Amino acid sequence: MTKTELGFYARLAILLAVVIVHIAADSGASFSDGLQEISPSYWIAIVYGAYLGLYVVTLRCKACHSPIIYKAINPAQWRLPKSTCSNCGSGT
Repeated sequence: MTKTELGFYARLAILLAVVIVHIAADSGASFSDGLQEISPSYWIAIVYGAYLGLYVVTLRCKACHSPIIYKAINPAQWRLPKSTCSNCGSGT
């Protein structure tokens, strides 16, 4: 497993852990109560989810600079990272 794969799956595991912590620490507040009532774990999960989305969009092969996961707007063309680049065949 390459560093790219490990990095992606580690970030995904962190997001899952943050979401589980948020669900476990749910205070029952909703947006109708006002934003000040929403727990900090909610905002941490939202910000980390946005970071993971940005990471997925900007992840590129080091050799040919082609996208590794986000290849097109169509989700059917998204791929999980592999040990070799799908475009040039070099190790990612």
